[in-house]
Amino acid sequence: MRGKGFVVFLTIIVTLLSVYFLSFTLVSRNIKEQANEYATDAEGNLNYSLRQKFLDSVRYTTVYSPMSLTEYTYEKVQDVELNLGLDLQGGMSVTLEVSPVEIIRALSNNSQDPTFNEALVLARQKQQSSTASYLNLFIESFNELAGDGLTLANIFAVARNSEAGITPTSSDAQVKEMLGKEIEQAINRSYTILETRINRFGTSQPNITLLEGTSRIQIELPGVDDQARVRKLLQGSAKLEFWEVAEIGEIGEDLQAINNLLVEEKKAEQAEAEMASTEADDTTDALADAMAEGDSANALDGALGSALAESDSAAFVDSVMGSISDLFLLNRFQDRLAYEVKDTARINEIFARQDVKALLPPNIRMLWDVKAQEFETTDGGTMAILTLNAIRAGVRGEPQLQGDVVNSANSDFNQQGEPAVYMRMNAQGTRDWRRITRENVGKRFAIVLDDYVYSAPVINEEIPNGSSVISGSFTIDEAKDLANVLEAGSLPAPVRIVEEAFVGPTLGKVAQREGITSIIAGLAIVVLFMVFYYAKGGLVANVALLFNVFFIFGILANLGSALTLPGIAGIVLTIGMSIDANVLIFERIREELRNGVTLKGAIYDGYKKAFSSIFDANVTTLLTAVILYVLGAGPIKGFAITLMVGIFCSFFSAVFITRVIIEWMTRKGDKSKMSFATPFSRNWLTGLNIDFLGKRKMAYMFSGGIIAVGMILLFTVGLNYGVDFQGGRSYVITFPESVSATQLKEALSDDFPEASSEVKTFGASNVLKITTTYLVNDESAEGDQNVLNALIAGVTDFTGYTYAAPGESRDEGEWQVSSSSKVGATIADDIKRTASTSGIVAIIMIFLYILVRFERWQFSLGAIVALVHDTLVVFSAFAIANVLGKSFEIDQVFVAAVLTIIGYSINDTVVVFDRIRETLGNRTKADMVQSFNMAINTTISRTLITSITTLVVVVVLLIFGGEVLRGFSFALLVGILVGTYSSIFIAAPVVVDFTSKKVGKKEKKNA
Repeated sequence: MRGKGFVVFLTIIVTLLSVYFLSFTLVSRNIKEQANEYATDAEGNLNYSLRQKFLDSVRYTTVYSPMSLTEYTYEKVQDVELNLGLDLQGGMSVTLEVSPVEIIRALSNNSQDPTFNEALVLARQKQQSSTASYLNLFIESFNELAGDGLTLANIFAVARNSEAGITPTSSDAQVKEMLGKEIEQAINRSYTILETRINRFGTSQPNITLLEGTSRIQIELPGVDDQARVRKLLQGSAKLEFWEVAEIGEIGEDLQAINNLLVEEKKAEQAEAEMASTEADDTTDALADAMAEGDSANALDGALGSALAESDSAAFVDSVMGSISDLFLLNRFQDRLAYEVKDTARINEIFARQDVKALLPPNIRMLWDVKAQEFETTDGGTMAILTLNAIRAGVRGEPQLQGDVVNSANSDFNQQGEPAVYMRMNAQGTRDWRRITRENVGKRFAIVLDDYVYSAPVINEEIPNGSSVISGSFTIDEAKDLANVLEAGSLPAPVRIVEEAFVGPTLGKVAQREGITSIIAGLAIVVLFMVFYYAKGGLVANVALLFNVFFIFGILANLGSALTLPGIAGIVLTIGMSIDANVLIFERIREELRNGVTLKGAIYDGYKKAFSSIFDANVTTLLTAVILYVLGAGPIKGFAITLMVGIFCSFFSAVFITRVIIEWMTRKGDKSKMSFATPFSRNWLTGLNIDFLGKRKMAYMFSGGIIAVGMILLFTVGLNYGVDFQGGRSYVITFPESVSATQLKEALSDDFPEASSEVKTFGASNVLKITTTYLVNDESAEGDQNVLNALIAGVTDFTGYTYAAPGESRDEGEWQVSSSSKVGATIADDIKRTASTSGIVAIIMIFLYILVRFERWQFSLGAIVALVHDTLVVFSAFAIANVLGKSFEIDQVFVAAVLTIIGYSINDTVVVFDRIRETLGNRTKADMVQSFNMAINTTISRTLITSITTLVVVVVLLIFGGEVLRGFSFALLVGILVGTYSSIFIAAPVVVDFTSKKVGKKEKKNA
């Protein structure tokens, strides 16, 4: 073997690099174990907040120094370690869609033209059933609705678009180009902003991806359990503004007028309720009544009523704040209005009234603090108080300063040791802030984010350099989030969550255990079989297999890829498929030895003759993996990456590493004690002479019957489509004890009206998966909460168990959502289109590759017919299983399974075709049927052995891989069986039937 030294050198280098990169994973795992110990109480309950606190404390600490050459902080270690996906460690995945509607509306300067607004709505409706971009659909809808003389330029020829050259005479093409550029820039800016927020969110290994060609951004946050915090951070518009604060004394007369209005209403209400009462106009009694009712808002109104009787505004302020202090013990709020949180809705109603607004100055707005403060009451309880701020707008209703002047922001501790945010402005902001602070010394300025006051500090002096400190009652997390949002700036357009998945940490641990079990069990079975069948040759193959698996993990760590549960399935599948190359080589060696070739000669010929089959098989499988990666998303990409890495590693280890080892073991030639067969397997499947081609018509009828039954069931009964393909929400729920899926489904019918729902056991009798299309078209946060509330109510009423929120420890008698997912109706349509596109592209690519390699279109046709046959049989098997009561879910992982089957099936077919090509080359005058039969008979041992080893591994996945991979494993199980069958009884016969008409005549003559 030439280049033996290079193979040894490369093996050593890759091994050392794999050890190096995997060492970071060991270091990180050790630190996480320490964090778990730190955050676990005496009863074994893990506090995830404490765990994150521990990890944050060591984030910038040196934790690893390999060979004392380089120092790595924990943050850098995380960047290099082998990441775990959400399904293996828990976390949250979100797909956001940037709304082009709002971008277009803003570019029109919020045009109120009815045709324009109707076109926006119509385009959104069309988008649900179209693959075209929203911009194209909008322009199409606008032109359909526009009357004579109305053009796009009439709508978009506004001042903000003048720099882009849009005038009232601009063509539709010019307007479209401008809109397209603006939408693209807005999407890219949204991506940058969200990336900034996510990268500073505090979670380990965050991942954010801009899905090219769409307005969607995919975000993965492993280890996150606070879903509400994530949604708020991602969807917040981050409208940062700086407003002047109007003190109560400055608007005392206006508040007096409002209070008089409310007092008169209170008097009228009491007069109507207590006809005989003559004391209803006494504001002191009004206050007492309100306090007796427990309504602090009315109590404060009463206090204001008595206080505003004073003509002096200063006396009014003292009196009002004195009343508040007496009532709430809030001496620190001596210059502000404050209410209990439970009364804020009532206060909002008051200030939303038009008659109340008319009594306030037009430039005054009332805004709440973002966070309530807790205070003790005289009876030992607590009271949550929110401050209401009066904000003074500029001449045109604008804030004194916009948030886009903020250059940077970071969280730290101030001199008092409290969390704070340090903010720096750009040049323009620095100039404006210098002027504002100089003119308003001694006054308060509110820092407002999305209409909530985060802080309203007093300006003590002029700030000349644009550097400011935002302080307040922040927690560390709140300070971090505020700094992230301030630095990122404001989103150019609203974003909405169109797809979401949450996996609890407990379910992630279960998935880890099942994945590791699958790998170990698959490895063990393959190792034992190879030794049993190929003796010392099997031992060499096993050494290569171990190198293969080790290299896969090392390279994945080097690439920074996340290992997902489908990724583990890819590794397990690679274990089974990597044996294929060694089987091809060893079977060739055994064949040459039976023909009397010397040991070294047999080894040389075995590797040489098997190479083309191995190469073609790996390339065709690689094509499907590439298609999966390009067109897939989320866990499918993880599976594709693992499969691609596995293909390269298995090819290198099976073809090159094994040859180096075998040539070393056989350096003494025939005197070497090297064997490729045991006494039990020496003559298995040799000397066969089966007329496979003669039975092709029976095979056609058998396959046609299976597919016909399956298709009938497919169109009558249907398949069990998951939320990926139909849209909706799915929840995996863990109960203290087993719960009847059928009875729970019936009970939830009232909670999920006019919706299709499914409830099924998910791995264990106390774990159920609930999927529903209830409110499928409502993708808002409110819609998510409404569905969850309906689920909580229905499950709680039926079971009697108490609901425990995700992230909380589940006590006895409580149920919990272990994982959840949401797929919007629009994105579900996109997933279906992508799945179809993936299959079509895979078939076209394989057709072209076979055509180039075998130079006959009949071979390409035979391969494609076999692939379509295998795919239809798999769908038929799912439909039949559904009728028989074993329902497997059709989701994105199923798509990965189908494409993997395509890759595996073509792998098998290529090996048969390769031997056919060789046989035809050696027997140019032989009967074609005889040549095809000879080729199939000589490769049958390799075909069956490879199928058996891969099949055993897939059975391991089916048993130990967990419920998430159950449908995936079943599809592979059927696919491997039918793929082996089709390469013999479908692919080769199709080539024969379309190659020569003489074949049919010869068969009739010989019959």
